[in-house]
Amino acid sequence: MLALKEKLSLIDPNQIITENPWILWPKEPCPELLKSLEYLGQLEPILIFQEQEKIFLIHGYKRTLALKNLKKNILALKIEKKSPKKLGFIYYSLNNLPYPAQWALVKAFRFFSKFKLSSQELAILGIHPKGLQLKLLNNWIKLPKKWDNLLQLEHLDLEIGGLVKNFSLNEQEVLFLLFKDLKWSKSNQKKVLQWLNEISLKTQKQLNSLLEEMNIFTVLSSNLSPQDKIKKILNLVWKYRYPLLSQTHSKILNHLKNLQAGTGWTIDHPFQLENSNLIFKGKFSNPKDLSHAIEELKLIAKQNPWANWESFLDI
Repeated sequence: MLALKEKLSLIDPNQIITENPWILWPKEPCPELLKSLEYLGQLEPILIFQEQEKIFLIHGYKRTLALKNLKKNILALKIEKKSPKKLGFIYYSLNNLPYPAQWALVKAFRFFSKFKLSSQELAILGIHPKGLQLKLLNNWIKLPKKWDNLLQLEHLDLEIGGLVKNFSLNEQEVLFLLFKDLKWSKSNQKKVLQWLNEISLKTQKQLNSLLEEMNIFTVLSSNLSPQDKIKKILNLVWKYRYPLLSQTHSKILNHLKNLQAGTGWTIDHPFQLENSNLIFKGKFSNPKDLSHAIEELKLIAKQNPWANWESFLDI
C-alpha cells in the first residue's frame, strides 16, 4: 500500500507537459466533462512519467486541460519512463475504440511509422502485416498532414491516397481545393482523380492550368449547392477527358429533346453506346390524359427515334 501511495499524487496540472507526440488524438474537453468534474470530482487518475524536474502526460489529456481550467489539482499515477514508441502504444490501447475511424488510425500510423514495427505491434493497431490496410496507410502518410482533416470530415476515403500521391506536391495543393469544402462519394473521388491524372498525362499541362481551362475554380466559388458543384465538376472533367464521347452524348440528348418537345413524355437514354434502348417516362392522373399521351406517343413513333441512329456515333 505504501508503494501505491508513492506513485499516486495530487499535482498542479500546470506542471504537466501535455503537448507530447504520443498523445495521438488531443482534443479539447467538452462542457459535459467540465460539469462532471466540477460536480463529481475526478474519478480516475491520469497517467504520467517524470524525467528530472519535468512531468510528461501519457494518458488523460482532456481531464488535464479541464482541471487546469477549473484551477483544481489533478490525481496522477506515475509510472516509469518508457520509449516514445511504448508510450504511443500505451496511449493507443487506453484511448482506442474497437474500430477506430480512418482519420484516427492515420494519425496514429503517422506516429508509429517512425519506428520499426513488429507483426505483434501491428496487430495491436489492428493492422495485418500483409493486408491491404497497411498499403493504404503507407500511401496516405505520403500526403501532407492537412489531408488527414479531409478524412476526419469524411470528404475523402483512405483508399484515395494512392491516387493523390501520383500527383506532384504542387498539384496536390490544387487538388486539395477540390475536396476541402465538398464531401465526395468514394466512387466520384476515384473518377475525378483518375480522369484528371489521365488528362494531365495526355496534355502535359499543369493541373492548375487545366482546372482553369475547365472552369473548375469558377464552379468552386459559385453559389451552387455542394452536391451540384460536385456534379458540375464531374461533368466538366468528363467532357475534357472524353471529348468525342461527350459530343456523341450531346447529339443524342438534343435529338431526344426535340422528339419530346411539346409532349407530356420524357425520353432518356442510359448512354450505353452499345445499345439504342430508350426510356419513355410519363405521369398521368386520369384516362383522358392517358389517351392524349398515347396519341403523342404514336406521333413520336412515326418520327422513328432510331432512324439514322448510327449517325450519332459518327463524330
